Amino acid sequence: MSETIEGRFSGQVGGFRLDAEFSFPAQGITALSGPSGSGKTTLLRCIAGLTHLDGRLRVAGQVWQEGPRFLAPHQRPIGVVFQEASLLAHLSVRGNLTYGAKRSAAKAEVGFDDTVELLGLAPLLTRSTANLSGGERQRVALGRALLSQPRLLLMDEPLSSLDAGSKAEILPYLDRLHRTLAIPALYISHDAGEIARLADRVLFMAAGKVLSAAPPTPADRGLAGLSARVERLERRRGELGAVNPLAKQELEEQRERLDDVRTQVDDLAAAMRELERVIRSLTREIRERFATTFEQVQQGFDEVVGTLFPGGRGRCVLTEPEPVDEAAAEADGVPAEPPESAEPGVELEIQPAGKRLASMGLLSGGERSLGALAFLFALMLARPSPFYVLDEVDAALDDANISRFLELIERYRDRAQFIIISHQQLTMEIADVLYGVSMAGDGVSTVLSRRAREPIAV
Repeated sequence: MSETIEGRFSGQVGGFRLDAEFSFPAQGITALSGPSGSGKTTLLRCIAGLTHLDGRLRVAGQVWQEGPRFLAPHQRPIGVVFQEASLLAHLSVRGNLTYGAKRSAAKAEVGFDDTVELLGLAPLLTRSTANLSGGERQRVALGRALLSQPRLLLMDEPLSSLDAGSKAEILPYLDRLHRTLAIPALYISHDAGEIARLADRVLFMAAGKVLSAAPPTPADRGLAGLSARVERLERRRGELGAVNPLAKQELEEQRERLDDVRTQVDDLAAAMRELERVIRSLTREIRERFATTFEQVQQGFDEVVGTLFPGGRGRCVLTEPEPVDEAAAEADGVPAEPPESAEPGVELEIQPAGKRLASMGLLSGGERSLGALAFLFALMLARPSPFYVLDEVDAALDDANISRFLELIERYRDRAQFIIISHQQLTMEIADVLYGVSMAGDGVSTVLSRRAREPIAV
């Protein structure tokens, strides 16, 4: 004779009266069905010992309640899975599973690894329960219940709070549990499809009483197929989203726009390539012209320095900005960017006779003036201009240096016109035309002119 689970409970729970007697085999899955308010959850709580009513309960020959004997919930080898998975938020999935195993004093018939494999929990073990979907949470709750080594598994509508997708996710695991483990289960559900798929028998309740017990009928199984098909279709409809009747027209408009954008992108890319080609060409041309001009200026500068500094020599040197020490800048918390003034340039170096080669900054005031004049005349030799304006460039020169300066003017006066502002008599003596500015007692300036010699044809 096979073992059974049998009992009877009678009593008042609030405004509800339970008077239920039942008996079903202690194997497989027994579904408990009936309308809402018929007492299904109250009966399950009585079996779990969570609600204490008068009656009796025997599970596979063991007395859990009869007369004065009443096993408390923690003394009953049961696993309970409610509608909402009550997981421990401060523990990971592994922690929740091992918590169920620690609470059981019975010999482990359902191993941790077997449970993890059975319910497909391996990818979830290290995750927080806060990051689980509804179906994943119910699978963890079911695994925790199994690891408590129950002799009876109670499930109170475990799928009722899940959407169609989550139900479809967890149903195969419940089906596998049914086929693999020999643990009897009482499964409360309103869903005929779930009952037809999982249950070996059905207990029907109404008004607090168990009316009948029977296996699922072919009609139930047909309804299960229809329910599964409806769920699949609803899931597919949900994945499609809202239907837009203008979608085809909008698609064509977006395609045209995409073609326009692609054309614009291609045009921009072609323009960018052409611009880069022009930049490379201009850069090459600029470098070539600069190199040619720089060589001419350097030759002219050395020649002119020889006149202004008898026995001396000069040169032009290209300079590059000092590299930025990125490591030091990062250590100081300063962005590693060069200063705005850090640009390439040209430095003038002059070596007067009997002195060391030095940059312009180390020369005297008169020598710097001569050096600037030397550079100006070097530029004139490389790239002549129709005229030059020299504003008191001889102010810092003595008579000997003025004579050297005027020697250059005489040498190149046939190439350009020089307009010289000066107070020096020697400078004025070589002029072709003199313009003087005087101021009378009335404070009005008067310009006087005098031709000193016949002009030279330029």
